[in-house]
Amino acid sequence: MDKIRKFSPWLVIVILCGVLYLWGIKAIPLTDPDEAFYAETAQEMISHHSFLTPLIFGHPQFEKPPLFYWLLMGSFKTFGITTFAARLIPSLFGIIGIIGIYFFSRKILPEKTALCSSFILAASLLYFCLSRAALTDIVFSVFVAFSLFSFYLWYKFRGSRYLILFGVFCALSVLTKGPLGMVLSFGAVIVFLAVSRDFKSLKSFIVNKWWILFLLLVIP
Repeated sequence: MDKIRKFSPWLVIVILCGVLYLWGIKAIPLTDPDEAFYAETAQEMISHHSFLTPLIFGHPQFEKPPLFYWLLMGSFKTFGITTFAARLIPSLFGIIGIIGIYFFSRKILPEKTALCSSFILAASLLYFCLSRAALTDIVFSVFVAFSLFSFYLWYKFRGSRYLILFGVFCALSVLTKGPLGMVLSFGAVIVFLAVSRDFKSLKSFIVNKWWILFLLLVIP
């Protein structure tokens, strides 16, 4: 009984968001041009066995890095090339983002406040709509948010593992939507520490091994 009571908040979040964010995602075809673009690219990468180079109409295209296409390819291979499979990835990441903000908030705020923060995000109309479209936006925003969560936990608790997570999530955001991921996460941290005049933390953040992991993931 104690275990059920302990884990019931985030289980409620998972169940509610699972219903809200997954129900009916195949009801409307891929009408947005970008949805069709990403889905077609992933489909052609599968049919041409081109796992490193994104393709459109048989030709290489480099509008976005390959991570989102890889996720779509995995969904297509598992569930078939369907509208449901194309929109499943953003929907799952939408749910992951909601669960993530609960656990992050739970680290620094009372449980009720953490629970409210997750429900507020889940009820956000823009977040909800983008989580039901085969676009890069939600996947990208979740990685950026998680990188900033990781930085804040490092800033508050000084655990080196949090900076490692920052590097990983920052790299994943870059692999999803290009250098913008680095600009947003790294830029926000630098501005925050500079405005706070916490130059000691700024030095510790910049001169750190998380860069190695970030570069190993991004440069190839």
